[in-house]
Amino acid sequence: MTQLFHIFLAVKDINRSIEFYTKAFEGTKVLYEFEIDGFDITMLGLGNGVVLELLQKPYDGSDGKWQHIAFECTDIEAQYQRLMEAGATIRMPLEMTTVLKGRNGYPDTHCCGVHVLGPDGEEIELCQPQPGQYWGWDQPNTFHK
Repeated sequence: MTQLFHIFLAVKDINRSIEFYTKAFEGTKVLYEFEIDGFDITMLGLGNGVVLELLQKPYDGSDGKWQHIAFECTDIEAQYQRLMEAGATIRMPLEMTTVLKGRNGYPDTHCCGVHVLGPDGEEIELCQPQPGQYWGWDQPNTFHK
């Protein structure tokens, strides 16, 4: 495992949340906007490498709740195996080529990912960038417009 990647928050109104977090935390900027399965998602850089992922979806009681914590890995298959051996349960199986469909001028990109549940039901996501792609938000990467 290399570093904390992001913290995920379900929201009712993504634009309202973007406005709130950019006002509340000086230096916050939109890093990437994309869509998966019809849901709009925005990655916000809050500074010091902290990334907040906002997902706008129909109300289901999870709005305003932290949904998962994500870690960027250098070897997702090995880290996934360690989690499973430790007793994690699968929430979303390992997907080696997930397409993130860019929106608002951001390009499409690809990643590897898996979601598992820890012993108390906490959701953990593992992410791995494709070769040549960087998610260190300060570095040049495929997420920038």
